[in-house]
Amino acid sequence: MSPKRQTSKRLSATLLCCVLLAAAWPGLAKPEQKGLESQLLAWLPDSQARLNLAFAYRPGNAEESKSSKDLRKATDRLRATLTLLTIRTSPGAEPRVIGGYNPLPWKSRFGRYQRNPGLYIFDLTSEERWYRQTKPAGFTFKRPSEFALSFGRGDLAILSDLKTGAARDFDFAPPSDKSILLGKAGTFTIEAIEVYEVIRHEPPPLSNTLFAAQNSRISPSGGSPHSVPDSGSLPLELLAIAALAAAARRIVRKKAS
Repeated sequence: MSPKRQTSKRLSATLLCCVLLAAAWPGLAKPEQKGLESQLLAWLPDSQARLNLAFAYRPGNAEESKSSKDLRKATDRLRATLTLLTIRTSPGAEPRVIGGYNPLPWKSRFGRYQRNPGLYIFDLTSEERWYRQTKPAGFTFKRPSEFALSFGRGDLAILSDLKTGAARDFDFAPPSDKSILLGKAGTFTIEAIEVYEVIRHEPPPLSNTLFAAQNSRISPSGGSPHSVPDSGSLPLELLAIAALAAAARRIVRKKAS
């Protein structure tokens, strides 16, 4: 599929919930859903990038158990990642899909974690996103057993139990006791986590592109009035013509003598 900029109608909260309930994991926003994927890719710096699932977890599933160490092991050194969370701010609240994009690895080669990572965070339910307003502040030693993932210094955070998250404005909005994601700073319940590796689109080499364009002008049936010859066989054709001309000259000389 060739991703394009989002042109369809905005997803309402009701429609989004229906999409989530139809997914293999209840409450999990799967980017395979065409509308969601189109919006997520349109927000990326490279809208033609591919998303490769690196980590998935549904805390409410009693048959599986994962820790923050599992999350870090799967995502630490990926070049760029897109994190999706399906959350509820209270037991009776509607599920929401929020997340963030980090263009850099979470962990350096020397074992240090980014202090306030992330380029932007978003609320996919309302189709809003917020870019970082402060500069990244280097690295710090954050252990997975203490903390899972955090965009900024806590603007959007997954706590170590992977069941709870927190949000408070620090780096993506002026610091306050509020949250651009939740309205009021506080915690929320995580129903599902998905982290995708963002694989940049690599265009074909220029030489291959020119070769393909040239071949596209040659018809399989031997050519058309607008076709061009295959330059690879041209020297052989010239040699054959020269040989035929030389043979014709010898025949003419023999007849003349």
